[in-house]
Amino acid sequence: MNKLQPKKKFLKEIGQFELLRSKYFTDSDRLQCLERMGRRFARTRDPIEGLEILCAAERMNLDIPEPVIAWLAKASAAYLKGRGNDSMDKQLGLTRVQGNDSALRAYHLKKRDSLFMSEMFVLCSLGMSIRQASVAVESLMADTEWDHTGLALGNLSAATLEDRYRKLWRPKQSGKNAQAIRNWSYETIRSHLDRFPRHAFEVDVKQRLLRQARLSATNKFTENRTP
Repeated sequence: MNKLQPKKKFLKEIGQFELLRSKYFTDSDRLQCLERMGRRFARTRDPIEGLEILCAAERMNLDIPEPVIAWLAKASAAYLKGRGNDSMDKQLGLTRVQGNDSALRAYHLKKRDSLFMSEMFVLCSLGMSIRQASVAVESLMADTEWDHTGLALGNLSAATLEDRYRKLWRPKQSGKNAQAIRNWSYETIRSHLDRFPRHAFEVDVKQRLLRQARLSATNKFTENRTP
């Protein structure tokens, strides 16, 4: 009997706060990224995101972004003013959310959906139908290790992926991000498609996308050489 092959590690795992762990980042890179995350937090006000930024800043010995400090100070002041009648969890926005999920689980579910909708977006931008892309991404989820939260977030079915994509992401498909993906080099497109298990694509779909990419690359080369 053949041994089961271990699952591949996904490019972006959920639940491992990967902020600038790369050895290729300088201190200046880390500071700039942390500041960008602080500005994002000022817009989203997501409490889990705020806590992750706080932990990352402490771990890297960097100043905590001002929006996170202001959020913590406001919650602390409200807790003290209320003489502890309301929990600090409530002041920080960490109480249960829709569906009785914890704020932490809800946060990671959103990250899961965003991550795999992005995968759908790339495949559709390259020329796959939404149905074909949903089947491929379902296979990718099942074949890779992406959930490191310990919260058992669960995979999404192809039908769910397709439904959510049509409702939330399809309108973005004609934008500049989609065009940028279509302008990827042949090597980049091939490398991206190679991340998927072989059974993820219908017969000849991957080959068709690669033929299109090679033709596009050839046309660009010819245009650049034309005087």
